[in-house]
Amino acid sequence: MRIGNIHVVDKVSSTLEVESGINDPMAIFLTMTLVSILSVQGSAGEETLEMVLHFIREIGFGLLFGLAGGILTTVIANSFGLNRGLAPILVLTVALLVFSATGAAGGSGFMAVYIAGLVAGNRRVRYSGSIRRFQEGLTWLAQIIMFLLLGLLATPRNFPDIFLPAMALALFLVFVARPIAVWLCLCLFNYRPRETNFIAWIGLRGAASILLAILPAIYGLENAGLYFNIVFIMVLVSLIMQGWMLGPVARLLKLVRPKASGALETVEIDLPGNAKHELLVYRLAEGAPVLEGALIPRWAIPSLVVRDGLSMRYFYAGNLKAGDYLYLFVVPGMSYLLDRLLRIRKRLAMTVRNRCSAPMY
Repeated sequence: MRIGNIHVVDKVSSTLEVESGINDPMAIFLTMTLVSILSVQGSAGEETLEMVLHFIREIGFGLLFGLAGGILTTVIANSFGLNRGLAPILVLTVALLVFSATGAAGGSGFMAVYIAGLVAGNRRVRYSGSIRRFQEGLTWLAQIIMFLLLGLLATPRNFPDIFLPAMALALFLVFVARPIAVWLCLCLFNYRPRETNFIAWIGLRGAASILLAILPAIYGLENAGLYFNIVFIMVLVSLIMQGWMLGPVARLLKLVRPKASGALETVEIDLPGNAKHELLVYRLAEGAPVLEGALIPRWAIPSLVVRDGLSMRYFYAGNLKAGDYLYLFVVPGMSYLLDRLLRIRKRLAMTVRNRCSAPMY
C-alpha cells in the first residue's frame, strides 16, 4: 500500500498494520507445532495437551521478554553516544539477544522481538532516524533473500501435476477461508461492511509463507518438496490477484482518502537533553497563502530554502516562490497548522472560507 501510494482510511490501515505484525508469530507457532506433531508420533490426547501448554508458554514468554526487551532497547540506545553509525548495529544486537533469550526459555522469539519493537518504537530513542533506515534496508534484503530461496527451491517441472490443486487451495483461501475468518473476528467491532470486505481481500501471502514452506524439509517430512511447490503457486496467485487489485478494490469500496497535504518529509534530528523540535520540508504549492503575504507563525522557524537545486538561508532567499522547498523547525504536534499555509492552494482555502462565512437565512 505504501509503495503503491494507496491511502485508505486510518481505521482500516491501522487494522491491517497490526494484523501484519501479529499474524506471523502465530503462523510460525502453528506451523512448527503441526510439523512437530507429524514428525513425532504420539497419542492424540497427549499431543493436544502438549500443544496447548506449548502455546501458552510461547505466547506468555514472548510477551514478557518482549516488554523487557523493549525497555532494555530504549535504555541501551539512549545511553549510547559514541557513534551514530553504531547505534543501528547495537539495536540489532539487542534484538538478537531478546530473540535468543526468549527461545532458550521456551517462548516465541518472533513475538518477543515484535513486542520489543512496539515498546521501543513508541518511546523516545536516540538516533531513531538512523535506526529506522537501517532496519528498513535489512527488511528489504531479508525479503529479497527469501523470494530468491523460493525460486531456487521450487521445482517448475512438477508444477503441471499440482497446478489445479494448488490453484483450488489459493482460491479457497482468498474467497472463502480469509473472508470468513475476518468477518468472525471483526463482527463484534464497529466496522462497516465495506471496511470488513477490504480487510478480507487484503490477505497477501509472501515472505512468511516462504519461510514456513521450508520447515517440512528441515524436519525431514515426506513430500516436503510437494508442500513447497504448492506454496510457490499459492504465493504467486495471491500476489498477482490480490496485489494488482489492491488499488481498484480500495477505490471500488470508496475507502481511498486524499493524500495528506502536509510536509513532504520529516527530517529526524537528535537534540541533547529534553529539547524537542522536528525539521519539516514543504514544497510550496502555486497560490499557497504564504506566497500571497501570509505570515509564518512565530513558533515555526524557517531555516533553509532550496530553489532550482540551490540552497540558501531563508533570510537571504527573498520572496518565496512556487516550487521552493522550505525547511522549518517546528515543535512536534504543530505541523498540521502549517499545512494550509504552505501546501493547500489559495482557491481551496478561499472556497472553505467563503462557505464558512456565508450568511444563513
